Amino acid sequence: MAFCGYLKQSTIATVVLGPFVDATDGSTPETGLGSLTVRLSKNAAAFGARNDATATANMTGTGNEGYYTCVFNTTDTNTLGQLAVVVNASGALPVRQDYLIVTNDEWDRMHATTGSITTLGIVARNTAQAATSTTIQLASVETFENDTVVGCIVGALGSNQGYWQFRAITDYVASTKTATVDAWTVTPSGTITYVLYTAAPGSATSPTPVNVTQINSTAVIGNGTSGNKWRA
Repeated sequence: MAFCGYLKQSTIATVVLGPFVDATDGSTPETGLGSLTVRLSKNAAAFGARNDATATANMTGTGNEGYYTCVFNTTDTNTLGQLAVVVNASGALPVRQDYLIVTNDEWDRMHATTGSITTLGIVARNTAQAATSTTIQLASVETFENDTVVGCIVGALGSNQGYWQFRAITDYVASTKTATVDAWTVTPSGTITYVLYTAAPGSATSPTPVNVTQINSTAVIGNGTSGNKWRA
């Protein structure tokens, strides 16, 4: 038995089963088993036949001996949680492989590197084309319209710096993929990785921000030019 990874819920997937070895000596690869009968158990339910009708296929070529490809359709992968896969082929030792079926969002969180990723508030993540002291040029694959990402927070990691910097986007030009930000502390350079996050919506009715300064454990609270109030 082996845990073989994650599969995306209700999504077609092709996996590799094996190795299938001779039941007598336990080592000789079995390459002529034909189409295998594959049975599945979803979250410890009774085993049933695989729904997909695509025949399993022996993988040819040196190093592939005893391995077979197997297709799961959307019905095979429709249940979140453990998917146990077993094959008992005549002349070969039994094979069992376990997978974990995860939601689309969880799959995208783990695997997606481009495009729109809403999980955890991430709008996009990729490698930037360039940066200046007050801009970052997003990847060419981004499809945002003009100013649609204004207010989002962009984090940039320049390989030459080795640390993240975060800024709010104040302007975005779709034709050039260029986001304008307040000046970077250090302009990101080298290979620039970026992550674009959603931000809380602004409100025209929000109260005027209050300035707070701490002096010897006493808070000095000021509101614009209206004067300071002292509070211990």
